[in-house]
Amino acid sequence: MENAIPIIILHQGNPFYLSNCIHHARIYNPNSTIYLLGDESNKNQEDVVHLSIKDYTNSSNEFHYLYRHQTSNPYNYNLLCFTRWFIIKDLVSELKLKHFFVLESDELLYCNISFIMSPYLQNDFTVLNHGLCNSILMSYYGLEKFTNFLLFAYKDKNILDYLNNQYQQKYFYQGKRINMGGISDMTLMNLFLNTTEHTAINVTINQNGYWDPYFRYTDGFQIENGLKKITWNNNLPYAILINGEMVQILGLHFLGGDKMKEFLFLVDKNKEHINPKTLRLFMAKQWVIKIFNGFKRFPFFVKRFIQSKCCAFWRKWYNL
Repeated sequence: MENAIPIIILHQGNPFYLSNCIHHARIYNPNSTIYLLGDESNKNQEDVVHLSIKDYTNSSNEFHYLYRHQTSNPYNYNLLCFTRWFIIKDLVSELKLKHFFVLESDELLYCNISFIMSPYLQNDFTVLNHGLCNSILMSYYGLEKFTNFLLFAYKDKNILDYLNNQYQQKYFYQGKRINMGGISDMTLMNLFLNTTEHTAINVTINQNGYWDPYFRYTDGFQIENGLKKITWNNNLPYAILINGEMVQILGLHFLGGDKMKEFLFLVDKNKEHINPKTLRLFMAKQWVIKIFNGFKRFPFFVKRFIQSKCCAFWRKWYNL
């Protein structure tokens, strides 16, 4: 396909779900260049043009000094969520890209981006319900607008007061934290969408299917065991609306602790849905690693006990 839209993934580290993301992006977008902005740990990922994040930090330096940390998330993690937009801007400026697709590393694609997104090229960028941007077509002009807004927001007293009030009201009660989370780049994206001129367009449900912001959000779909009820038809996932209508899923987003569930929704290089039972040994290994890393300070025998109990529960949950 001529003029295939390039795909940009930004991620530090090399978890299992990064390769899942790249695999899906590649098989459904064979003609798109996939740029991975990463670090030394993931430089050997296949099917991507690997670039180092540290080579594209010029325009993010100013934001480092302005940033206020108002979240329970780690400082460096949350700061990177903000500065990634500046880093991506430096990259697309160097490559002289007019349009590009920013893909979260915990997202699985099931579509050709160039075909699905071509009707929206005249917009600054696309957004999803709840103000999320895990699947986002952007123009350089739209990205420049947003990064300029981020710099303005953290210099403006009224916006800073607003963010502080939001943080205190939603996450604290009588001085004690009651909710995890806080001010993120998506908080500023929502503020940007509500207060500035732009041509962003919501593409959550469009003529080609459904972009899933997070499959625990209902969005008018049927829910089963706390997740969207998803069925497979011709090796493609479909979500089911309340009225029973099936809608093809274009992308699935696995936030937070739900990343292990990616193994239920993988397809192989022939775009055929993989039976998760055939992946049980690999999944069990990844789960053990995840549990082990979460309890590094525990005595060895406690780690082993927790790992065995969690893996047994996990295998029973998925009938493996």
